Amino acid sequence: MGANYCSTSRRVNANGHVVFDIVDHKVTKSTLVFWMNDTVEIIGIAPRPIVGRTWTARDGDIRIEVPSADFEMAIRL
Repeated sequence: MGANYCSTSRRVNANGHVVFDIVDHKVTKSTLVFWMNDTVEIIGIAPRPIVGRTWTARDGDIRIEVPSADFEMAIRL
């Protein structure tokens, strides 16, 4: 699968969590909520939120992996 680039904005919610609001190349909107335990909640691409694992790669990209789905993402700002 090739890379798709999205419109991405970063904010901190009322609870102090880092949140990314994303609009992809198909104009699908989603929200990523990053938790303190290296997990992320992905809201808006499935009927229920998806939970994935996060880490920062050597190149500085935030990486997201969801083992139960064929899904991987890198956040570049």
